[in-house]
Amino acid sequence: GGLSLVGFCDRSETRRRPRAAYSPYCRATVRVLDHDCAYLGVAIGAGNHRSFILFLLSATISIVAGVVLACTMPPPWIGLTGKTEAGGEADAVSTCLLIFGVLLGLGILGPLLLLAKDQTRTVLANVTTVEEMRWARTHLGTGRAAHFGMPTRDFPGWDWYAPHDKGSNLANLIAFLRPGGREPVSHRA
Repeated sequence: GGLSLVGFCDRSETRRRPRAAYSPYCRATVRVLDHDCAYLGVAIGAGNHRSFILFLLSATISIVAGVVLACTMPPPWIGLTGKTEAGGEADAVSTCLLIFGVLLGLGILGPLLLLAKDQTRTVLANVTTVEEMRWARTHLGTGRAAHFGMPTRDFPGWDWYAPHDKGSNLANLIAFLRPGGREPVSHRA
């Protein structure tokens, strides 16, 4: 049907760099697009991926700290310490809110840890979520990949799964931390 040029994005009608993809959130092509974050309402790519990982880390630490503090040092009004303010009754509403907050924090912590684990795994392999999903659509359900999930470095299809792998987790982490480090060298602006 239409004209399709290598290195050209039909949706944004602009030049498309390697590892870039179109983001419906931005309505533009994003360099090294990892994913569109529905919770933050932005595309996560080369410009903000490090900040997103830092956000995941700080949110995890904050929730864990809040739950630990709420469980180890309950306020006097909760009635668990045996003392209440001014010798009165423990406030039942405040106690319920504290318990609800702890349960909510634990409920959010599980998915947050899974997301952080997946983001860490893809960063250490120098693979974006978009690239991983593209690989999964074509490979999962067939052969060894169907039984073992995402490949590892000893997997025969690793080169197709992670073509930008630097050879080690440390080298991939350093490339991630450097500005523009995940883009192919010949395509950095």
